[in-house]
Amino acid sequence: MKMTPNLYVKSALDYLASRLDPIIGERFARELGGHPWTVILRIIDEKKGRKPSDEYMCGDLQPQLRMLTEWLGEFAYPFDRGDRISRTLAGELRIFRNRLSHTYRFEMDEAYRAADTSARLLAELADAGATHARTIADDILMDLARERGLTRSAVDEVIAKTDSSIVADEGALSGGGADGGAGAGASAGTVAGGGADAGAGALPGGGAGGALGYGAKQRHQGLVPTPTGATRGQSRIGIEGEWADEHVEPAPEVMASDRTFIGASRLPYQPWQVARDGDRTVIEDLRKKSPRLQVRSVALEIVDFEWPIAVERLVRLTASSFGVTHLGGKLKKQLERQVVQCGAFVDDDKFVWPSDIDPTTWDQFRPNGSDVGREFTHISPVEIANAAKFISAKRPELGRAELESEVLRTFGRARRSGKIRTHLENAMERAG
Repeated sequence: MKMTPNLYVKSALDYLASRLDPIIGERFARELGGHPWTVILRIIDEKKGRKPSDEYMCGDLQPQLRMLTEWLGEFAYPFDRGDRISRTLAGELRIFRNRLSHTYRFEMDEAYRAADTSARLLAELADAGATHARTIADDILMDLARERGLTRSAVDEVIAKTDSSIVADEGALSGGGADGGAGAGASAGTVAGGGADAGAGALPGGGAGGALGYGAKQRHQGLVPTPTGATRGQSRIGIEGEWADEHVEPAPEVMASDRTFIGASRLPYQPWQVARDGDRTVIEDLRKKSPRLQVRSVALEIVDFEWPIAVERLVRLTASSFGVTHLGGKLKKQLERQVVQCGAFVDDDKFVWPSDIDPTTWDQFRPNGSDVGREFTHISPVEIANAAKFISAKRPELGRAELESEVLRTFGRARRSGKIRTHLENAMERAG
């Protein structure tokens, strides 16, 4: 049977799932005492105010990737080594899994990226299965080479350079910038005439103009955000000048929660880590079905991770997934039209929620300190009102002004700009 790109993606992701289950299970074997590791996700969903799924399966890639990308309470990010590499790779694979489940029609170069990222993730986790995962990626590369009319020796050289550079290449994830120095991702492209001006014959790993539009290194480098927390006490200016020289932490009582297996603390706000899924041409070609589906799948994964999320922020993060940091008015409107059609619910305040969440009954909130780059106007009024209700119930003696100060503190704020004041007043009216 001829292997199509979709079959290759399925093969790579199925194999990845078969390796991740024992990795995750072994990590929590002592703490869980025989219970399946999916119990952790049930607790997390309950803490988020989301009805736990009855379909959590240890062998299913979707919950596995959640375990690698989401904050697990007192366990934090147990599969990271402090550099966010595994989290970023898993975030990219969440998007591939979503697209496969929605019968997206992959191209062969996209299939290679899915298999390559799977192999890199297993290598990052020091799993022996990385070798076989790399073989799957190499097989796809061979098919892609045949499509491009390249010789076997040229492909073998690409494979050799890719295999020998996995560890070094991933090291760029935690520190390199968008214009970081040459690495295996760039050098491999030269085998097929790659580099910045590589033509259609270039293989994955080429430079900015290569077959994929970006190489394995460029795919991640510069897209793992620098840590959102500034050094404590260090001056920090908000994205829109919302705060400066502030150091504010939520009050201990708003962080407290009933003790569970993952701790006795409320889940804090955690931002989505941008995962590159293509280049600018994708969002510049939204008249076609395939780019539209690709954009929507990225947006849906972001919503599922960071809900409720402002439409403006969702557009910004989705654009970043395609290497775009500045959007013109027309392109921004086109992209917004697509992200709001990702299958989620958009409320009257222009915040996006998963389709299974009812904002009118959701009663949770996610505290954060001032060292987290979260714009106050990007926090749903529903979430702010929930925090106000919680604080008011705990401290009924507070007057309106004091309550507002405590609400701001819950989200890492002390000072009030015009935008913050307006947004806060809107939320406080809903709190009653």
